[in-house]
Amino acid sequence: MEFGLIAATAADWPIVGQIAWVFGKLMDAIYNFLNLFGIQNIGICIILFTIIIYTLMIPLTIKQQKFSKMQSVMMPEIQKLQKKYAGKRDQASMLKMQEEQQLIYEKYGSSPTGGCLPMVIQLPILFALYPVIQEVPRYVNGIKEIYMPVVNQIMATDGYQKILEKIGNAAPVYMPANAYDYTDPNILVRVLYKFQDSTWNTLVDKMPSLETVVDKTTATMGHLNTFLGINIGEQPLTMLMDALKDFSIVGIILAVIIPEDDGIVD
Repeated sequence: MEFGLIAATAADWPIVGQIAWVFGKLMDAIYNFLNLFGIQNIGICIILFTIIIYTLMIPLTIKQQKFSKMQSVMMPEIQKLQKKYAGKRDQASMLKMQEEQQLIYEKYGSSPTGGCLPMVIQLPILFALYPVIQEVPRYVNGIKEIYMPVVNQIMATDGYQKILEKIGNAAPVYMPANAYDYTDPNILVRVLYKFQDSTWNTLVDKMPSLETVVDKTTATMGHLNTFLGINIGEQPLTMLMDALKDFSIVGIILAVIIPEDDGIVD
């Protein structure tokens, strides 16, 4: 959960935010492309999006794997060198050890930092994936528009801000009012996208006049979220984020199709 709460703000970070914006354009393009063929499904969009990103990451993954294998080949020589200079702490010995170690890396066409660069590049990409997948309406205009009728009616209701702030401060939303502006329609869309069935019921209990528009919105989103007969809108992101950390396509698919209950805390 801590990782999720931290990563949820990743879209506002320098560099990561720019990468997320590019990824968001890709997600929007995938949704619009599928829509041309009458396919409106967030699960399929996420899977295609992840496969594309994974494919683009293959060169970095291969480079990192090659470095790991090279490390295993070089390690006996490096350990032998370390044993040779064990206990020698004078500057001349330390410099000599560094020179000989550098020769070993040059012998195998590598460097001490050879495996770090791919990891450094992958880290902001990983964090940029999270907001795009977690907050699809923020990047896909077609999904955002589905929520606008209920958002407009919410904002026309007296006292809506306090009600939404209370709901948004609890599970499964976790968007506290001190960090988000609940008078901003775009923020309300992001809040509503995190709603589960129990959260919608809570909203309708607080605002009975919304029942009709909420029913219409949830029916539409239920169709968009249904993948292989399961509503992915009711799934936690734990499995998904574990899969993203390892860039596991199988894990990502399982995260989409395996349900796990999670409700709002009143």
